[in-house]
Amino acid sequence: MKMKKTIILSVSILLIFLAAGCLSNSEDTFNPLNKNVSEFHTGGIENVPVPMYYPLDENGTPSQKQFMDFYHFIQVNNSMPAYSPEDLPNESDLAFYGTVKEIHPSYWSTPDGQTPENPQQAFHYDNYCIYTDIVFTVTDPAKGNPGDEVVVTFLGGEVDDFVIFFDGPLSPWDFEKQKEGQEYLLYLTVSSIPKEGTYYLMPGGAFFVNE
Repeated sequence: MKMKKTIILSVSILLIFLAAGCLSNSEDTFNPLNKNVSEFHTGGIENVPVPMYYPLDENGTPSQKQFMDFYHFIQVNNSMPAYSPEDLPNESDLAFYGTVKEIHPSYWSTPDGQTPENPQQAFHYDNYCIYTDIVFTVTDPAKGNPGDEVVVTFLGGEVDDFVIFFDGPLSPWDFEKQKEGQEYLLYLTVSSIPKEGTYYLMPGGAFFVNE
């Protein structure tokens, strides 16, 4: 089962970035407005509201909180090499400075967007996954024409008490933990997975804009 999970993960991630079709260009400054920025690293599973439960002891009393069973949580170990700040402008499709406007509810990539009858089978064998979209308000463009708002899609999320967490890249929970109004510099790649025109954050492509 572990090997199958790893194979599916590798294929899925590879497809996303192969479908991205990032093109080179002449831009070479990753922080064109020269704002004070620092790298944004994931907080890992510590930021994830992993489904928990209180098992009952022999007296029927809730005991110490524990993880839900295997069927409610999938943790995928995924570490992709981060792009360097020097490479980000050339390898990305879009970049901007902006703040979080809204984090949408997570959804399955099933045809109806609903939780499949067997989530474990859907993930491991049917290539369905949970995604989370975050809407960013653009404060300044850094590459391309982002417009006023950009929707960025993240792998993982929680639907109906079922959690999929990708350990390695930034997750939607990492952004939930930040202060309201925090500004970021984000570099994105465009993909056709799960649908055409989907923007993903590039590995190493997120920075805090410091006050």
